[in-house]
Amino acid sequence: MRRRPFFWPAAGLGAGVLLGKLFPLPNSPVFLFTLFLLPFLWFLRGRRFFLPLFLLSLAGLGILRIHSVGRIPPHHILNFSKGAWTAVEGRAASLPEVKEKGRRKIYSFLLDSENLVLEKKFYETAGRVQVFLFNPNQEIPYGSRVRLWGRLERPEIPRNPGEFNYRDYLAGQGIYALLSAYGPRSVRVLDRDLPLAQRPLQVIQNLREASARRLDALFAFPINAFLKALLLGLRKGLPDEFRDDFMKTGTTHLLAISGMNITLVAGSLFFLAILARFPQKLAAGVGLISTVSYVFLSGAGIPVVRAGWMAGIFFTGLLLEREKDLLNNLFFALFAILIFDPEALFQVGFQLSFLSVLSLILVRPRPLEEWAGEWFQTGIVLVGTFPLGVLYFNVFSGSALFSNLLAVPLFHLGSMAGIGSLTAGDLPVFGTLLVKLAALLLKAGLGWISLWSKISWGYVYLRPPSAWLVAFYYGALAFALMAGKLKSSRLSFLGPLSVSLWLLSAALFFLPGADRNLAVTFLEAGQNEILHVRFPGGRHWLVNAGRRAPSDQGRWLVSPFLRREGVKRLEGVVLTGSAARHTGALPTLLRNFSVSSLFFAGPGEKGANLKRVNRTRLRSGDRIQFQGESGFWAPAVVEDSVFLILYQGPQKILLVPTWKKKILEAALPRLKELVSVDLLIFPSGRTDRILAGEILQTLSPRKVVFVRKDPEALALAESLTESGVPCFFIPETGALRLGLEEAGLTVTPFLKT
Repeated sequence: MRRRPFFWPAAGLGAGVLLGKLFPLPNSPVFLFTLFLLPFLWFLRGRRFFLPLFLLSLAGLGILRIHSVGRIPPHHILNFSKGAWTAVEGRAASLPEVKEKGRRKIYSFLLDSENLVLEKKFYETAGRVQVFLFNPNQEIPYGSRVRLWGRLERPEIPRNPGEFNYRDYLAGQGIYALLSAYGPRSVRVLDRDLPLAQRPLQVIQNLREASARRLDALFAFPINAFLKALLLGLRKGLPDEFRDDFMKTGTTHLLAISGMNITLVAGSLFFLAILARFPQKLAAGVGLISTVSYVFLSGAGIPVVRAGWMAGIFFTGLLLEREKDLLNNLFFALFAILIFDPEALFQVGFQLSFLSVLSLILVRPRPLEEWAGEWFQTGIVLVGTFPLGVLYFNVFSGSALFSNLLAVPLFHLGSMAGIGSLTAGDLPVFGTLLVKLAALLLKAGLGWISLWSKISWGYVYLRPPSAWLVAFYYGALAFALMAGKLKSSRLSFLGPLSVSLWLLSAALFFLPGADRNLAVTFLEAGQNEILHVRFPGGRHWLVNAGRRAPSDQGRWLVSPFLRREGVKRLEGVVLTGSAARHTGALPTLLRNFSVSSLFFAGPGEKGANLKRVNRTRLRSGDRIQFQGESGFWAPAVVEDSVFLILYQGPQKILLVPTWKKKILEAALPRLKELVSVDLLIFPSGRTDRILAGEILQTLSPRKVVFVRKDPEALALAESLTESGVPCFFIPETGALRLGLEEAGLTVTPFLKT
């Protein structure tokens, strides 16, 4: 404990935070137990039983701390977030970030709520709100007091496997409500001055805003967007396609403000002070002040706060002439962050940031650093964070060693030139050179990353591992690190054994799942029908691809799902209609996944602009047959609509593509040739009760799925349920997992209803 005095406090507090999050332990017994231990700690200090009692008391503190964060008072804004239109007043608690989508400008910022008016009643409120303001036509300065009129609701929960959990993400930052406001009439700035105590923060945020505007003036898109992300933590303007490239090449860390930025800013100022022959303590003071200032200037995210703590401890050690211990500094940073923000322990950025730094500190063989420093460090970070990358992002980038080799120095140098451009960009010659140098370096870095992202063997998508496999991996890795430090010749066999166990644990992540039966997932995609089909043997198909506007379902819905399933190649995509809601997201999918064939009905030019895709036009009665007795069958094709049957042996699932009366009446005679279907899926759109009744009478389905929950669908479902036919509404169930097994068809909802 003396060598690493902050290890045990961080471990005890972290264990308590974890226990308090996972188990609903009552506060009163925990508080009394912790209070009971305090006298024993005083009398047992320096003795044998001090450490376990100390850890227990810290665990109790961690439980109480995490419970205090999760407590919601009655007047909290969360209790009013029920989807109603309301007027909310409060102060802008963050710098607004702007994202442009065509003619729309979307301002997003945080609001510290003060009061609201709901149904003509006035309520005092507290709590933060994430605001999305569409086309306000005016600026919202940081700290200004505003009144907003919009829809107040809770963030959506995931409704599909692999979908981003926006509710948990915001809750980890203490945000439980969303407010969507539209147009200039929905916002009114009441005053622009903060209280006196908060004005230093306003000065820093104004400087941040001015820096963002200066970068926009000096650099063209997308270089300005990357510099704002790298230097200021403003990431909303980053192009989506570049985000994919960074993820596939294992270079996402370059987009996060972290220790690199602290080193560039605070470290550079510290060494400049040393070169100017300042006394070491004065130079350390310069470094400490610049560290604190930059943490606030960049938005105080978890990685930069962690790096700020470590840099602050380093400079404080110089001021106090104390020994500098990187590992102890890291544990102190962990302890301090958990005290101030215990929810940080469950944030992805926190976990990746600390594991990266811990890996670099624990594994530092000097001979390798001399000839392969950057490459070796990238490999160490990759080993330390590999399970979390697969768990959270379902991707492993084998090309990370090569892509980081050049991307890291290019982005480092580009960031330094960008920092210089902020202060000297207007100088006639030197400033112009700095701006051009920064743009050139960042363009080279982006080009290098884009090049590696197009190499098919450079990355692989993997299914999420179990908690036991993650624990096995880190246990084997810790065993290998400890075995490497053993000096006894009798225990020399532990070295090879530990490495073998670690390699085995890593290999288990790449084992494919057992795909013995045909499995179908009907994704919850609003007014769209999207199905993923996994045939025995690992063939993956998609029925429809989703829409592109107003939001890209290929990006936020289909791609995360396919990555979670470990899919990198689609054998084909079958389109049941020509509407943009079926085909709009195809270009997005083709950027991230290989697609062999496209099947469609209607005009022959459909998909003609898609490269490296075989196009086949479906006609009535066509079959797409696979091994055994499974495949697709189009019993009826009317105009550009495909009535699609997915079958395995005698089991059949029918997808009805449209409610258009003309098309349904033309298809009904052909559908009468079918004896029955195991599952019938009605399309989105307003339910036509008469036509639906004819289809039900013709096919006698054993189960029915409704994409839309309207009065007509509810009436049909009621009569079907009375006759013993189970019905499912996608708005209630979320995604549906359909299994065609020997015992019959199974239906598993994603949401527990």
